[in-house]
Amino acid sequence: MLSDKEHGFEYCILDLPLPVDGYVARLTLTPVTVGDRTLGVWVAEGKMTDQTEADVSDLVANGTFGLAFKVLNDRLAG
Repeated sequence: MLSDKEHGFEYCILDLPLPVDGYVARLTLTPVTVGDRTLGVWVAEGKMTDQTEADVSDLVANGTFGLAFKVLNDRLAG
C-alpha cells in the first residue's frame, strides 16, 4: 500500500532473515506544527517462530527501524 493522502506505506517481507512469519510493516509520517518537524511512526507485525517476541522486537526496533530513522534524520538535517 502506498498512500499520498495518509503520507505512508505498508509492505510485507516474504523472506525475512529473522524468525518471523507473516511480517507486515507500515510507516506513516505526520507533520508536527511546532518546530517544522515530522513524526514518523513505523509499526511491524508478525508471528515469532523461534525467538522470543522481546528479542525480535528489539532487533527490529533498534536495529532496523532505529538505524533507518537515524540515516533519514542525518540526511535531512544536512
